[in-house]
Amino acid sequence: MTNWITQFNDVEDADTHLSGGTAYVANNMVADFASSIGFKKLHYKNFLNLENAELRCKELAEGMLSAVQSDDVVVVQFPLWTNKTFDLAFFEELEKKKCKKIAFIHDIQSYMGNYNKDTDHFLNLLRRFDIIIAHNQKMIAKLQGDDVNVPMISMHLFDFPAKSPISPRKFEKKIFWIGMGIGMPHVSLDSYRGKTPWYIYTAAKKISHGDNVKIHDLVPAEELTHILDGGFGLLELQPIRWVDYGAINNPFKLSQYISLGLPVIVSSRIAHAEWIKEQKIGFVVDDFNEIDAIVDNMTEEDYNEILENIKPWQKAVHSGYFAKHALFEALKLTKG
Repeated sequence: MTNWITQFNDVEDADTHLSGGTAYVANNMVADFASSIGFKKLHYKNFLNLENAELRCKELAEGMLSAVQSDDVVVVQFPLWTNKTFDLAFFEELEKKKCKKIAFIHDIQSYMGNYNKDTDHFLNLLRRFDIIIAHNQKMIAKLQGDDVNVPMISMHLFDFPAKSPISPRKFEKKIFWIGMGIGMPHVSLDSYRGKTPWYIYTAAKKISHGDNVKIHDLVPAEELTHILDGGFGLLELQPIRWVDYGAINNPFKLSQYISLGLPVIVSSRIAHAEWIKEQKIGFVVDDFNEIDAIVDNMTEEDYNEILENIKPWQKAVHSGYFAKHALFEALKLTKG
């Protein structure tokens, strides 16, 4: 018996195709962690230009899954980020193999906009799995409410390995926000009247802001390790249509901040708000202008205590703990 996991390998297209590279990076991180515990990779590339080529998609799916046997387990990093024609060809071929099928969810595109739970392409695909690894219990509840009646496992957080040693963050009164800005080309921060400086690294085309907000071009993750050297990481700077999704997903940015050992500031709307308060690794605020009071009342001793609270979680995301644990639990379920 062989355990397999899908991996997207279209490096040339990563920046434009997979949410500015974030989904590509997450996909490859999970595949590498799975490989470290014995999984073999099923490589594939971008088939976006084959939306109407049913026969070609069928041939590609057959080739991709040619080594899979009936007693194997296939973990599908979901979604495949290709096209609906290939999705259907892939699942048809996968079901012919009569192997165990596990979904490792990265995103559920249905929940980023309007959808019909009975006819939605992605929800219908999820119903065809034997086991689903979902982000957290809130996502599981949402899926179950949409009649996705498949055994599910909660991952809790995404992992985020460190490519080089990370020194402790420094106590400084400043706020960082990082993000692609996709889907949010016109963000207004004019309502922020605080004195705590913000440093925003983004690919967004236009952000309206006041004097204490500095906008910078997005830089590679390796450089951010040195730029985000202290202060706090702000999680949410999203348009309304993302708010509901944020209530059920695991933000990759949260894991990135934890990986850097950076205390976080989040809104009460995100899925991890209560956990962040319980673990004392950051603060929950619903008004940007509340940030000054938090920062002004904090001492260096207080800040260093938060850094200590972050350390075990930082070690966990560096090691791939959450992905590996979820994969092991899913494998146990396949054995009944």
